[in-house]
Amino acid sequence: MVDAARVKESENGKMITIICNPTDSVKVNSPFGTRKLLSVDYHNGIDIGPVVSGKDGDNIYSVADGTVRVSKVDPTGYGNYVVIEHSNFCTLYAHLQKLEVKVGQRVKAGEIIGHMGNTGTSTGVHLHFEIRDCIYNKFWERDKTSGKYIHAVDPQPLLNKSTINIKTDREKVQEYFGFDNNTMAFLDKHPYFKDLYRKMSKDYK
Repeated sequence: MVDAARVKESENGKMITIICNPTDSVKVNSPFGTRKLLSVDYHNGIDIGPVVSGKDGDNIYSVADGTVRVSKVDPTGYGNYVVIEHSNFCTLYAHLQKLEVKVGQRVKAGEIIGHMGNTGTSTGVHLHFEIRDCIYNKFWERDKTSGKYIHAVDPQPLLNKSTINIKTDREKVQEYFGFDNNTMAFLDKHPYFKDLYRKMSKDYK
């Protein structure tokens, strides 16, 4: 689950280092930046769907070593959410089904901090994931005109690309072969299921 580090130079010249993805399957359903839902707004992070569409409970991992600064419920916004301060940047994990960490707790890269859910202002099961290029005391700073969080950066380029399409590959395999959910659950336990889905979906488009 823990991968080789991916890095990005931050605004202060230091590196933002991601050791692992925040969840096992990374299907990005809504990217970073301007988007249009009921109205035009600015998305300060990315939305990542679950392994199995609509099913909650997927593990959520800290992407690097750090200290938990927030672990709380925001019923009208982020829902159950966690903020972790790393050496020179922070990450946020929102709409969780369940919280597994407490404020002040030290966590390691790959440690489970919660489970994917649909809490707060959310239209379906997903993880809202943010990276902010700052330490925690600047985390909530906003632009006075636009309302955007000043230090928010796009997390998607830092994710391990080999896992981004796992959900898509899995769905291709199930659709092509007509496997039922029990068969898919059996395949999920295969130690090389990611490579298996990728190969099968490539061979049978």
